Amino acid sequence: MTALLTKLGLAAETKAVIITSKNYGESYCVNQAVANSMSTGIATSTAIRVPCPWARHAAAGHIPKTAGIDLTFLSEYDLYRWRPLSHAPSLADGDGGFPRTRQDFWDHADLDETRRECKAQIERAKLWGIQPTHLSSHNDVLLYKPEFFDIYLEMAAQYQLPISLGENIETIGFPVHELSAQESVLSPEFTIDYNPAIPFDALISSLQPGVTEIRFRPVCASEEVAAYLTQWQPFTKHYEALTDHAALAKHSITCISFNDLRIAQQS
Repeated sequence: MTALLTKLGLAAETKAVIITSKNYGESYCVNQAVANSMSTGIATSTAIRVPCPWARHAAAGHIPKTAGIDLTFLSEYDLYRWRPLSHAPSLADGDGGFPRTRQDFWDHADLDETRRECKAQIERAKLWGIQPTHLSSHNDVLLYKPEFFDIYLEMAAQYQLPISLGENIETIGFPVHELSAQESVLSPEFTIDYNPAIPFDALISSLQPGVTEIRFRPVCASEEVAAYLTQWQPFTKHYEALTDHAALAKHSITCISFNDLRIAQQS
């Protein structure tokens, strides 16, 4: 039995799954997909990308007012851009938006400006009425360098929130689970980024006991998404998979949310 299952009050062989619908706030069509996946689909958690143009819309329409904060330091599309909330010259590229790539962020981001921007995004979400359930890092940009992971963990400890970790996190070269445990910060034991090439039923059947987060990036097909995302069609498959209630029931999956981890961490 894993220590996290014990803390959550779950049985030793429980296959507990957090199903995260990502990118809330990126665009209207993403907001539609995330909201539908939470209300009638199988998603149990989401996180708002506060600097994005449709984040205020996401926060205003999200009921109940509990969501994670997807700390955002990239603006990855060429013609659809967003920028830091704080005064942070090192976090902006030549056209004033966040960098387009993780490497560009890692090469130029000042640590103090990164810390201030994290706080600005969290506090803005709270101002909008969001009760944060957890922190995540968009495109895992804060996870793969120890100096940025330290800031990520500092924010989680300061706000008493669990964190989302990346896929294959054990390969990055420093002990993220152990460091998190030292700060009493909870996180899923396993993370899987959904791949439409693998049938959802097969993915669910392969899970092992413990807490797994499965991350989806759903969109609704629309002219809007086609205008800024060239290869958008695979992400409609993410949306379709988030309606598959049958696979969860078939394999006796226990669905939980990041809010369950938050309650356990703060208790």
